[in-house]
Amino acid sequence: MRAAPVLTASQVTAILHSIDVSTFLGLRDRALIGILNFALARVSAAVSVRLRDYRFCADSRNWVLTLTEKGRTPRNIAVHPTLREYLDQYIEQVVRPTYGEHEDTLLFRSSVKSAASEPISRFEAWSMIRLRGAAIGIEVDPYWVSP
Repeated sequence: MRAAPVLTASQVTAILHSIDVSTFLGLRDRALIGILNFALARVSAAVSVRLRDYRFCADSRNWVLTLTEKGRTPRNIAVHPTLREYLDQYIEQVVRPTYGEHEDTLLFRSSVKSAASEPISRFEAWSMIRLRGAAIGIEVDPYWVSP
C-alpha cells in the first residue's frame, strides 16, 4: 500500500500566502484551503460547510466549525485563530453580501459573484488547490495533509 504524500507546513503556508485576497475568489480559496489545513478536513467535508456550521460556542468560549464527515457524522472542530481570520473575512466580504444571511447558505460556491451559483464540487476544489500549488511550483496530490 502506498503512503499518502504530505505537504509540509512550509508548503501549505506558501500556498496560503500566495493567494491574492483582494479578490472574492482569493478570499474563498484561502478560506477553503484553510479549513483543509487547520481542521484536517476532507475536501468533501469542507465544500459542504454551511453558514450555521461556523459559530461561537459559549460553553467552551471557542469558535467551532462543524464538519460533516463520511456517513453524515458531524465533527466539531475548535477553530484555529488564523482559520477564524480567514473565515471571518470571507464571510463578511463575500458570503453575507452575495448569498445572504440564511443559516443554510453554503459557504463555498463555484462563482462568488452570484447568489444563484452552484456549490463548488470537490473536483472543482481539487482543481483550484492544484492550480494554487502549481502557481508557486508545488505539486499537490489529492491526499495531502499538513503535519
